Amino acid sequence: MKSILTFLLLLSVTAKAQKTTNVIITGKIADKKHLSISIPINVLSTNWTSIPIQPDSTFILKFYIPNKQSVNIENNQVFCEPGDSIYVDIKGDQLRFMGKNAAHYNYYANFMAFDKLNKEVEIEEREKLENGLGSDLLVYKNKKYEVYLKRKAFLDEYCSKYQCSKQFEEWAFAQIFYLYIYSLSSEYRSVKNEDSKIERAYFENLNLTVLQNEKYTNSFNYFLGLNTFLECYLAKSTTNEKISVTLKKQFNFIKSNFTATTKDILLVNLLQGYFEKKDAEYELAIDTIYKESQSIFTNKNYYEELRPFYIKYKSFNFLWDKDSTITLKNSEEKDVFLTKLFNSYKGNIVFLDFWASWCQPCRMEMPYSKELEKIYESKKIKFIYLSKDKEFNAWQKALKDESMSKENNFILNKKATQFFQNNIDLSLIPRYVILDKNGKIIHGDAPRPSDPKLKKLLDKLLEE
Repeated sequence: MKSILTFLLLLSVTAKAQKTTNVIITGKIADKKHLSISIPINVLSTNWTSIPIQPDSTFILKFYIPNKQSVNIENNQVFCEPGDSIYVDIKGDQLRFMGKNAAHYNYYANFMAFDKLNKEVEIEEREKLENGLGSDLLVYKNKKYEVYLKRKAFLDEYCSKYQCSKQFEEWAFAQIFYLYIYSLSSEYRSVKNEDSKIERAYFENLNLTVLQNEKYTNSFNYFLGLNTFLECYLAKSTTNEKISVTLKKQFNFIKSNFTATTKDILLVNLLQGYFEKKDAEYELAIDTIYKESQSIFTNKNYYEELRPFYIKYKSFNFLWDKDSTITLKNSEEKDVFLTKLFNSYKGNIVFLDFWASWCQPCRMEMPYSKELEKIYESKKIKFIYLSKDKEFNAWQKALKDESMSKENNFILNKKATQFFQNNIDLSLIPRYVILDKNGKIIHGDAPRPSDPKLKKLLDKLLEE
């Protein structure tokens, strides 16, 4: 489920005690006015900060972290420990750290330089697999394992050379190992192999007992890998069933097979993903599961952290009741009020297609979307296409290239984009949303037009 993977899992629980500065980073940066840094606040949010650079190109950054964890500085993942005091010299994309634990901070740049060739191999093998060019799943697995071993050898040599702490070595290992698990699982899922013998061989020696390890909970990749593995692990048992049934199955599986922080964050990720999808089909199931989760969480703070997301999910039903000032641009560059547009479609089921001219998956779905629109032309189902394009001319060219009608096509301005982003999360497109005849969201993440499930769903809605 893509929304589970669109929200980033963050690595620390909100500290209820008084926070004080426990990490200090000073430095010098050339040719920039601000320094960007992101620090996890809790399991659901992160603090993206821009630090002003002084006239002499220096800066000082002070922040609090409750535990040893990763922090992102100028797109470089670094491992921080409470009490660190580090100096960094930044020139372009190059960061060079000095001071105690500097090796922990310099690891990322060294690893990325080493890993260039490995990434090229990965891309080549993935393309072979996806295009059927002589590669198969087991060959792909072996290649991935070879790359993993090379990365592990680099880490071992680096830690030995610079005498890195055990905690850093565990964190860096988790980044490597669970990226390997993620890539294995995501490719298996995309290929959709039905041979049980290949499945057993592909996931040989990988099971939940091996994969769950609490000492890796400060690694982003730990949860990324686990989530993707679980999606793959449960895929066959959740095929062609109602979303509410799948949700219950996922919830019970996590509850029964995981413990402590791992269980907590997997549950948070699961629930937040469903809250963001805003699908009426599982509304009763999500109510029950959210209430039950209060007694399931090891750390009860997670339940409270989820409450605003739950309230937002429950309160957001009608797109046009939120802000009557939202406008869209039509093909003549005239403003159209969202409220007026949606009210004109009342009495019809509305299929919203969020896309953009630069989005290739969106463009690939257009022929299927237009075919469905033609099928339902004389029925009570209407299609509206909403583009995230920033360039009006690029959008217009795409409309012409795709032979799309201009009557039901609109481009989102900045305010409209933010409106939809805040309410249904448009971080990933294509995105499809279905409204019932009264304008209520009934499917916040509907199947793609190329998926036969969508037509079955639309036919069923017409019968109701």
